[in-house]
Amino acid sequence: MLSHVRIALSEEHERIFRLGYDAWGEGAPMAQYLASCRASPKYARGRWLVLHEGGSLRSALIVYRLGPGCAGLGSVATAPDARRRGAASRLLAGALTLLEADGDHTFFLFADRVPELYQRQGFVPLPAAYQRRQGSICMVRTALPEKLWAEPGFRPPHYF
Repeated sequence: MLSHVRIALSEEHERIFRLGYDAWGEGAPMAQYLASCRASPKYARGRWLVLHEGGSLRSALIVYRLGPGCAGLGSVATAPDARRRGAASRLLAGALTLLEADGDHTFFLFADRVPELYQRQGFVPLPAAYQRRQGSICMVRTALPEKLWAEPGFRPPHYF
């Protein structure tokens, strides 16, 4: 199966938002949920990356610029019929490859679900002292994570 990860086109945003409706819609009517996504300042700050397979959008995530060489990844969502079939893993691997080619070397994310998915991609949980959000694990992928949080003044990112 041919997989392709790329920056999302603006006309794909609504399809991307729909991927996350069952996880983040919180029972709102679809139209209300989509309107909140379109108006989200948080989403406006990020850049969506998508996985296309077989001509269809299968999975998406958003990338936030956190600083030089540092990015935050979030809102990983996958089409229901592609879940538990490796689509999110292929998306994440492709996204990391693209971002590393652009010079990023440190990546943070908050795992609200399936932290094992991210551990398979080299992410490790920050120590308990740096966990700030109940129900979500802040994770990092970088060359020497222990060195990162041992630096004086290290502060993990806020939930993005």
